[in-house]
Amino acid sequence: MKHVLRISGAVLAVLMILFALPARAQMMIGHMFHGHGNCVIETGTYPVEFAAYPLPGPGENPNAEVHPHCDHIPKSGQVRLLVDLVKPEEREMPLTLRLVKMEGSTEKELLSVPEKIYATGFAAIETALEQEGQYALLLDFAKTASTAEGHIRIPLHVGDRDGDHGVPWLKIGAGILLLLAAGGGAWYWLDRRPAGKV
Repeated sequence: MKHVLRISGAVLAVLMILFALPARAQMMIGHMFHGHGNCVIETGTYPVEFAAYPLPGPGENPNAEVHPHCDHIPKSGQVRLLVDLVKPEEREMPLTLRLVKMEGSTEKELLSVPEKIYATGFAAIETALEQEGQYALLLDFAKTASTAEGHIRIPLHVGDRDGDHGVPWLKIGAGILLLLAAGGGAWYWLDRRPAGKV
């Protein structure tokens, strides 16, 4: 019983640390454990998955491996933004996509894809993000006879984060988990060893 309580306490501590991380870190950790390689977005009306793929520019290897990003693209250039509509009802709702760039407290619309039903479950935008800064992909689901309208905002930063080159929240979160696992293992071993033995 004592060991069960200790294990439960360790699990609770891990959950508390994860919930204390910034939303950006939680999204990255969610990305690490998700099978499709996309990031789970659950902050809007409907859950979706999202991935930003930087595309090779002029003079770059067109066959180079492309890694998806959640909310931060390290440099400006051509990009493909992919949204996976995970719920069946989302694939029956008219959806409008808008890409905006933040300019101070205002939004400048860069691209708009008119209302459309994505029966396949995938919606994509391919465009050039030439300037570094803060962007957002806005998803607006229209109301239907069986579903309410929905709005999702997916933040996306291009370039360095104020010179920090993108805080490696995924590595930080994974490091915390590893430290907790190692500490729990050591605690369990020391507790079970016979008295008087090192």
